[in-house]
Amino acid sequence: MNEKLLMARWAMALSLSLIIPGTALAEDAASLVQQSQAAFHYAGTDLKARVKMTLLTKEGQQRLRDLMMLRKNEAGGNQRYFLYF
Repeated sequence: MNEKLLMARWAMALSLSLIIPGTALAEDAASLVQQSQAAFHYAGTDLKARVKMTLLTKEGQQRLRDLMMLRKNEAGGNQRYFLYF
């Protein structure tokens, strides 16, 4: 990465941390984490995915499983999952 750009980013971050009070940063950080988790868990609409799974025994034998995963988003942030082989 360009050193000047990197130094500019560090300077901006430092100046913002000096200007913004600590409590505001804590509240913003908490809301940022909450938004990030919501985006991860509730991304997009309903989901349909094909999953391949390899099961290994202690002896090293392998069994392959092919399954379908369905996710239905419901009102209120609830989700229902259905997996079938």
